Amino acid sequence: MSVESSNGGYAAAWSYGTNSKIGLADRKADGRPVKAEYNRRAHGTKKFTLWNKEGSGKRTYSGVGSKIWDARACVVINNWPDDCGRWWSDDHIVTGD
Repeated sequence: MSVESSNGGYAAAWSYGTNSKIGLADRKADGRPVKAEYNRRAHGTKKFTLWNKEGSGKRTYSGVGSKIWDARACVVINNWPDDCGRWWSDDHIVTGD
């Protein structure tokens, strides 16, 4: 699975193999943090958020857990809606906005 934010793909998230953890990268030096929103099979529709506030070129990873079912990547924009890509879904109906 690989997803990007909608406007230029400045946030990218991925999970491969057993989809037991998710990675997140910031692809633009704009001073804005990025995040990955996702949920896991063992937690139903509960939404988790992985933050990356380290800046452009930096990657961060979640801990290992149950299979990731839905995910999207976002650039956080203060006082405006975040720039999020479309939800990726593996096994079931996508949740969230």
